[in-house]
Amino acid sequence: MMVESPSEIFLAVPAERMAATEKFYTEVLGLMRDRSDESSGSIVVMIGDQRIQLLEQAEELRERYTGISLQVHGFSSLIDHLAETGFLPSSAAQTARRSGRLEISDPAGNIITLADYFNTQGDGR
Repeated sequence: MMVESPSEIFLAVPAERMAATEKFYTEVLGLMRDRSDESSGSIVVMIGDQRIQLLEQAEELRERYTGISLQVHGFSSLIDHLAETGFLPSSAAQTARRSGRLEISDPAGNIITLADYFNTQGDGR
């Protein structure tokens, strides 16, 4: 048995950070928003066929965060984009290029690990 990929990913987002978090995923990371099911009250962004649901976080869970790890084709281009938009300092961009990995936080505090697809094949990550 081998787990291939998740069927759906849920990230908790405080209500007051929902707009900034949506902007991060759609404008900074360039993911597409799925508007097919807007009745749920959550925001869904897509990575290929993979859904990432941004759910309004309950008050009692405010100090808990989730994380996601993404393998990125065109890792250097994404790092350039993050640096150009001012999201990533140039020193962090240089480190990410050398290591092939970058950990950042979205506006809701969720940890996003970005890894160069070509540096992660076959190493168990």
